[in-house]
Amino acid sequence: MNVDIKDKKENQLLHRTEVRAELVYSGKTPSKEEVKKFISGKLSSDPELTVVKKVETVFGLEKANVLVYVYKGKEKLKKVEPKPGKKKKGEKPKAKEEKKKPEEKKEEKKEAGEEKEKKEDKAEEKGKEPEKKEEVKEEKKEGPKEEGK
Repeated sequence: MNVDIKDKKENQLLHRTEVRAELVYSGKTPSKEEVKKFISGKLSSDPELTVVKKVETVFGLEKANVLVYVYKGKEKLKKVEPKPGKKKKGEKPKAKEEKKKPEEKKEEKKEAGEEKEKKEDKAEEKGKEPEKKEEVKEEKKEGPKEEGK
């Protein structure tokens, strides 16, 4: 792996150094962890204070453009960087659906069937017919066809 640092900016507001670099590699694209270790060694910084934001590969070449942030302290890193797994503003929460076992599904169907039977029994006791849902089908009406003569 070879790194060519293209741009290095000091961001005093966020207490970090922003590094844009071009990474030349061979074989598969290196992971963010590999890039983090390599660049922190190259910049002689602590790997714990280094965050790799982007590794964008160039199609057909073994090159990648990398964006790395190197923070000045652990407190600054924790304050600025989002926590893993934390929701972003405006992001919808993911609904966690519990997978039901086939046995539970069968039990639910049985319970629904029992409730239907109870309603039918009550209706028979009152002397009424049980309520049934009718499906309404819409038929397309075709008007008389006119032929131009």
